[in-house]
Amino acid sequence: MRDDMQTHFVKMLIRYGSIFLLAFFVVQPCIGEILKDDPLYQVNTFANLEKGAYNRVITVDEMADKGDFGVGGFEHMDGELLQMNGTIYQITSDGVVHTPRGDTGIAFMNTVRFNPVWSIPISGPANLSRLEETLKKTFPSDNQIYALRVDGIFSEMKIRSLPVQDEPYPVLSTVVANQSIFNLTNTTGTITGFWFPA
Repeated sequence: MRDDMQTHFVKMLIRYGSIFLLAFFVVQPCIGEILKDDPLYQVNTFANLEKGAYNRVITVDEMADKGDFGVGGFEHMDGELLQMNGTIYQITSDGVVHTPRGDTGIAFMNTVRFNPVWSIPISGPANLSRLEETLKKTFPSDNQIYALRVDGIFSEMKIRSLPVQDEPYPVLSTVVANQSIFNLTNTTGTITGFWFPA
């Protein structure tokens, strides 16, 4: 992958859970309701991840056929995991996007076959609060899981990636305290993620 392509992909591959500040000019959220015909596959739990469970649970090849849209983390917390259009990407703490080998270990992941049910245009300046309010009004139930894809032009965004960890693993809050943060301005991108009931 060329260096200029790596920079382009860093701007395009943005994990929903990693966003601190958003300002949208044009946003087009697509929402896929998780139904029994398109089950959500989850590897590990976030509660385990918070306690430092960063060992391999499954490989990229084993997880790739479970869905085409997902987020997660790699073994040893070696960067962020993003799956778009069936391809799994690894965004390491230096901000470089890789396509990992099939035998690369995954510590945590959610994936689903993304079949959008709704598409909601949001015009004019907005922020994360406005996006959340709009999504909550659109969801038919507060007790469902939703897959979210948001395409937009972002005036300001902070994204992050976690550095690789060695055993004995620290808890997630310690890892996050040493994360790499990247500030993006005036960028076109896609946010992917899941909305879970509280």
